[in-house]
Order: sequence, then structure tokens, then C-alpha cells
Amino acid sequence: MSGFVTPFEENEGVSRAGFNQRIEEINSITAAQIGAATGAADGSAQSAEKLKTARTIGISGGATGTATSFDGSADITIPVTALDVSKATAGTLPVARGGTGATTAAAALTNLGALPKAGGTMTGNLVANNPAIGTKAVRNIYAGTSDMTAGTTALTTGTLYLVYE
Repeated sequence: MSGFVTPFEENEGVSRAGFNQRIEEINSITAAQIGAATGAADGSAQSAEKLKTARTIGISGGATGTATSFDGSADITIPVTALDVSKATAGTLPVARGGTGATTAAAALTNLGALPKAGGTMTGNLVANNPAIGTKAVRNIYAGTSDMTAGTTALTTGTLYLVYE
């Protein structure tokens, strides 16, 4: 027997006996005749160095990134170039990353140390500064409990000092 045998070769009329003989010939082929086969015969490659056709992989939606070619020969990393937080549906962004670390406005005020529009208590000195107003206007406002002594406490021109007990 030479080469591989198929049940029906070109235009061959095969009787039942001829068909059975061909099947027996096929079943008698040895590994030595075709070379030792390894791996599963399930249609998948046992191993490969790279893809037959390289693909470009990117990300979109809540994050976008630079499309990166992938041929299977090495790992890839897709650099994220932008985030669209309007598409975020879960999680919170910590204060350290520029978020509020909260899921409600009240919790955000607390986490950020901010005062609500009405009410709330502030401790310590309050300093407001707007040099763009000009030299003849109040540029700084200091409010606090520190005592000031007339004639001895250094006061800056154009600054409003509020002292309370």
C-alpha cells in the first residue's frame, strides 16, 4: 500500500466489498507510516509560535486605550489613554485619586472636609485671598480667635481682620 487510501478515489465505482476493503486498509495504517502524532485530535493546535493572522486589540466605553497589535508571540499591554466616568456604573473613586470616596453628597462633604451650603461648623482660621480685585479693595479676610493688640499686632493694609471669642 502506498500513501493514504480513501474509501472513494476519483470516479471509482466501489461495491460494498470494495468499500469494506478500503475501510480495512485505512484502519490498518500504522503510526510509522504517517509519523507519530501528538496532542488531541480536536481541531486545536498543540502549540503555536504566533497567530496566523495578527489582530489589533483595543478598549472602548468607560475607558479608551491605544489599539495594540497582537500576534500571539508575546504578551501585550494596552495603555489606557482616557476615562469617561459618566459611564461608570459601580464603585467610588477615592479622595486620593481625585474623587470623593463617597456614594452620596452628604458623605462626599464629610470625606472632603467641606461645609454644606447652610449650617455646619468651621474651626480654625478662615483665609480668603483675591489679589485680582485691586489695591483699594479688601484682598484678604482673616477670621479667628487669636487676640490682636492695637499698635503692636502687625496688620497688612487692605486686610480685614475678624476676631471673635
